[in-house]
Amino acid sequence: MPDLSNLSYQTARDRMAALGLYIKTSSSITDTAAQVISGQSVAAGTQIDHGTVVEVTLVTSDSGMLGRY
Repeated sequence: MPDLSNLSYQTARDRMAALGLYIKTSSSITDTAAQVISGQSVAAGTQIDHGTVVEVTLVTSDSGMLGRY
């Protein structure tokens, strides 16, 4: 299982597809350019079977929001 942290959903999906794996998310995909993966249901480095579906969590990577109240 690759580490998907900080990848866009599209990039992660492409990498997983090349390995015969799949991803899904329950997060809303609203801005593919600003959202990145912050977590995954299977830890990086874990051996998994071909065809496994891994759930990922997306967050907005807009650092301009940091420190705003």
